[in-house]
Amino acid sequence: LDRIKEVMELMARYGVSFRSRRSEEWHIILKYLRNLSTALGKPEGKVVHLDTRAFHPLVIPTRYQKVIKDVLVQLTRNALVHGIESPEERQARGKPPEGTITIASEFTPRRLIIRFRDDGRGISPMVTERENGLKESFQPGDPDNALPATEKLFRPGLTTMSETTPEAGRGIGLTLVKQRVEEAGGTVEVISQPGQFCEFRLSFPLPEEPPTTFSPDAQ
Repeated sequence: LDRIKEVMELMARYGVSFRSRRSEEWHIILKYLRNLSTALGKPEGKVVHLDTRAFHPLVIPTRYQKVIKDVLVQLTRNALVHGIESPEERQARGKPPEGTITIASEFTPRRLIIRFRDDGRGISPMVTERENGLKESFQPGDPDNALPATEKLFRPGLTTMSETTPEAGRGIGLTLVKQRVEEAGGTVEVISQPGQFCEFRLSFPLPEEPPTTFSPDAQ
């Protein structure tokens, strides 16, 4: 019994240490996302609030931790460059001048769902194609021509920007997002309402017994 007690104490000790380390990592990541939002929004005077109240990263399975961190960085960059409008444009549309990015997580019996939503302009039905040397342009009769804008976004070389900037316009960011998520066994779904929002839903498979406790410690 003493040996069992000793082992349990060691497990508890290292478990707390691991949890504390992961909490600190996510604290740094979320702080970076807020700083990134400020930096990318500054040239146009954009102010963005990052809402992570429903995001519980400490219970995300270890094998998905890195890909989710990387994808959230890219989606934040994408939202600031393409989605969130300037304060003037937002007010003209009846929106508050400050934009909002919401990150949330949830578990179903078999899936981990990560939701990333910005309350910006949504996805334009007219996605601009630019040839950047990565892939050939769409050809007449290409079946991808009939795809909705939300699916075309993931094709290399497609962008909603008319010119390239240091931050965006090359048409590869969302392609990499889809690639990383699928390499991890997940899927990406996009839901958009023009002028209102754009939401990316990342779905990852879980073991038969998903986590049953949630913690907002990283907020």
